[in-house]
Amino acid sequence: MVNLSSRPPQPRKSSFAYGSCTHITMDMVYDQSAFCDVCHRPANLGFLYRCNQDVYIKNCAKKYLDEYPDEDAIETSPTAQLRAINMSISVISQFEQGDVYTQAQIDTLKSQKSHMLTVVDKHKASLPTVPQCNLKCCPACRPYLKDRVPYSFGAVFANEVAAVVPEEEQLPVKRADKMLELGLRIPPNPPMLPISNSSAETSDSDDISISSDECDHHDDDDHERSDEKEDEIAKRLNAKDQERRRDATTDLDGSDGAAITEESVETATVVPDIVQV
Repeated sequence: MVNLSSRPPQPRKSSFAYGSCTHITMDMVYDQSAFCDVCHRPANLGFLYRCNQDVYIKNCAKKYLDEYPDEDAIETSPTAQLRAINMSISVISQFEQGDVYTQAQIDTLKSQKSHMLTVVDKHKASLPTVPQCNLKCCPACRPYLKDRVPYSFGAVFANEVAAVVPEEEQLPVKRADKMLELGLRIPPNPPMLPISNSSAETSDSDDISISSDECDHHDDDDHERSDEKEDEIAKRLNAKDQERRRDATTDLDGSDGAAITEESVETATVVPDIVQV
């Protein structure tokens, strides 16, 4: 008997569909306790795809802030002041040359850039806040998300990708030699049922006997038909011969009195109309 109370509680399935995000960067989360936002089931392969587009943007902003000059440099260096307001690199390099912009022109550029940044910040403050995208999907629901995981060996070796340190007992572990053979093994052919020699010989002999009996039957029919044709032809020839004999006898009786003998009849040339071939 199964104890239902020992089973872990299953998550409730949402009544609405969860659409996929349009972001282009994802990472892989190894967590058996996480559930897919589409099918609301745990990851069957041990990991989920999670959108990290907003995290990537924050990391880029953090990297830019790390390169931001400190306050002391801004107060003492005009070049640091230009970098602090995100002036273009071409303007900064030309200012460092000293023969392109005058100090008055640089002050005008700094004033215009600062005014533009102030207007942009006011506009951003009036916009509604958008929650961070944290979509999680399993490979079964969104298999194409694997193309949005920009991991490479070079990025890992350069420490550009954060290391994943999951608990070993939660990860599916397979033998390395078996995993290397995935997709390389040729599928086996379906088994062929053996045919016994006795059955094959029996079937061959049956076919031969049947065919020989049929041939004998056809030969007998052909012989009977040929004999009937020969008998019919012989009867016709005899009838014609007798008719010619009677005609010849009648002609001789009406002649000038020549005697009709058996020799004269036998020597008479008779050409039959039907000749046996």
